[in-house]
Amino acid sequence: MKSSTFTLIQSPNRLPTMKILLITLCAVLLSSNPLFADKSLKGYPEGHQWFSGTFTGLDDGYLVMKRMGEKYLVKLNQDTPIIGQFRSAGPLIDREKGVINYLLLQAPTGHPLVKKVSKQNIATRKLGANCHEDGAGRHHKHIKGWKPAELDPYGDVLDVVGTIEGNVISAHTVFFEPVLDCFESFNKSLPNVLNIGDSISLGYGGELRRQSEGKLNIDHPRLNCAGIHINPVWFGAFDEPGRQWDIVAFNGGHWNSNLPKEEYMEIFEESLTKSIKAGRKVIWITTAPVPFGYNVTDKGTTNGADAILPEDQWRSIQFAHPNIQNERCGRQAGRMMAQNHWVKPILDKYPQIAVCDQWGLVYARSKSKVSPFANWMHGKNVHFKTIEMNEELAGVIVELSLVLTGKKSMEDVPERFRDFLHASPETYHPPADFDNPAPPEQWYRVPGQTAVAATATTPNPGDDTTSTPAAKRSGKEDPWWTRPEYRLDATIVNYADAPGKSAQRRAKSRLALAEKDLEQHEKWLHSGEVPAEQVEKAKRILEHAKQVFETFSSGGKGAPGRPKTPAKSKTSSRENPTNSDTTNSDTATPIQLGKKVKRSDEEALKHLDPKWHDVQPLPETFPEDFKLQLTGIADSGKGEGYEFNEPISPDVLARLRSKGKEAMVHRFYFAPRDPRYKEGPGLSGREYLEDAKKGTVREDLGHVAWIYGELKINLMTDYWLYRVTKDSWFLEDIMAFADANQTLLEQNSKLFLPGGQGQGGQSAWKS
Repeated sequence: MKSSTFTLIQSPNRLPTMKILLITLCAVLLSSNPLFADKSLKGYPEGHQWFSGTFTGLDDGYLVMKRMGEKYLVKLNQDTPIIGQFRSAGPLIDREKGVINYLLLQAPTGHPLVKKVSKQNIATRKLGANCHEDGAGRHHKHIKGWKPAELDPYGDVLDVVGTIEGNVISAHTVFFEPVLDCFESFNKSLPNVLNIGDSISLGYGGELRRQSEGKLNIDHPRLNCAGIHINPVWFGAFDEPGRQWDIVAFNGGHWNSNLPKEEYMEIFEESLTKSIKAGRKVIWITTAPVPFGYNVTDKGTTNGADAILPEDQWRSIQFAHPNIQNERCGRQAGRMMAQNHWVKPILDKYPQIAVCDQWGLVYARSKSKVSPFANWMHGKNVHFKTIEMNEELAGVIVELSLVLTGKKSMEDVPERFRDFLHASPETYHPPADFDNPAPPEQWYRVPGQTAVAATATTPNPGDDTTSTPAAKRSGKEDPWWTRPEYRLDATIVNYADAPGKSAQRRAKSRLALAEKDLEQHEKWLHSGEVPAEQVEKAKRILEHAKQVFETFSSGGKGAPGRPKTPAKSKTSSRENPTNSDTTNSDTATPIQLGKKVKRSDEEALKHLDPKWHDVQPLPETFPEDFKLQLTGIADSGKGEGYEFNEPISPDVLARLRSKGKEAMVHRFYFAPRDPRYKEGPGLSGREYLEDAKKGTVREDLGHVAWIYGELKINLMTDYWLYRVTKDSWFLEDIMAFADANQTLLEQNSKLFLPGGQGQGGQSAWKS
């Protein structure tokens, strides 16, 4: 047995005829068209959808909303709720002063309603007469009771649930988020620049504003804009007098490193054409590199998020990752170079586009050992954390913006920037590979790797094909924390240096480190420095660290992710199954998930896909020695665990059967507004399937982390409950999850798109 990953695998010739659940179906999901027809929203009347735009005022009782230059009227009834969504940095409502104090990311510089408190931007808003706090969304708290006249024209973004006819939206519910009107603080004599980007743009944002003072008005959407996709709401009411963008500068790419080339190019061109419509001039900012240090996956040479490889090893990591053309490459050295290269033919179709080559700037600077970019390029963190580096990243944008707005000629631009500024794509020539990359035989090798053959070939990012990684492994397996599924984009811990004289003590230390890392990621999420997906991944890492430690505690010798296949026990029986139950010749045909079959527990276990038995080595006396903790199966729905250190009593079995079937652990990842989740529990596979068939699965489910996170946990829990209780109800629940996901793939695959491609994938309007 090689892996504990929950994946059901069928032979290719059976795929068209079987409904199977693939935890690895990310490729299918990500390639789905984001403009598929919308389904009705779960929890709302049939036919209702999400619509979003900038609130611009009232017109004869209607709310007026602008989106990409189009005007929409939002019709309200007397009982239509208007709900504000506010980020909280403490108590929201100050009733004594009659105001709301809320956190505002990327607040407009100099706005009268914003003040700096402990490095955070705190904005103030007058409290509505009938307003009260009620509930919370994913990142925001809800304040209800607003009246139309209490909304802020150009300072509020609307999310409307309703139906549309022509340009009139009949609202069922209106949500709004305050963003403040940046034009209220702009100097009307200066050009207006909208800079759209991810966390790297947030990092140099302060420098961008400082260098632009008295030269340019700078604004940024009030969030980490994530990938290359652009939400049209960020442009505001650009079609109205005095609200035009002289320049729209946009960037993205790191978040899209798992997309296939064709889809990346499609999304890029969509964002480019939107920007052309919204801005008089458009700057595309090339995606900054992934540092070479990403090729290093072991030991204390890369301790922590800001680790730098020793200088004497720099040459060994100066190469593009072999898989940079692959769909699921992820953030690897050379991947952003490849993505920048992909879009060159698109740029050539739009000669009016300017290019700010941040990738080229960073790479060129990194060749000088006295530059801070040299250390950065040979480290692990994609973020630029020194003022000196952010000055350079901001400087190229400011200089090109001044040139495009006629405030400066290219000859007046500082010479150190000129090679990276292009008024037209005609002079921009992205590289297809690093110059003078390290030959394969010199590539960095982690302990356990054999020498690299001199005949190995270096990948060419300009090709559509990829070479096989030159570095081959020996028989020794990688430590679990070096595997991609357990690696975060940023971390403050180093699992390799976990203290302890024994493997068990080191496992306990790593558990403490995982808890520390999760705590830090939750803080970063609150400040907008990391996406929610990284927090969920940190949670899964913590769960895995717990399983590793519990394995040692129960007498095991290794991590649960790489168990050894135990020999078949002569004393094993169907009443006390072991892994050897799946090794007989009659287990060759796995059960067809999604097909309703009537089998006894023994039959079902015998035909269950062997992959399901790779989760954990089972002792011969299972379930008496079973110590894996099943959490969350509790009366409250808020979390409770059962330790099976003693023989399972009838009472415990009864609770497991009862509470398991009540689905205390089953829940969607992004469905906080569903009434069925307000008090708990979540939904079983059967309920999920019923919703899928009716087309009532909530649109705000839409996130790939559902597949890799909560769905995987639900299936794992169903499986273990089946093994413990011998109740085939749980096996049938797994089938229901498979059926439901197959149904959604066929009817509404947009639900599985990443949240960055549509604010949670809630509607076509979000795209």
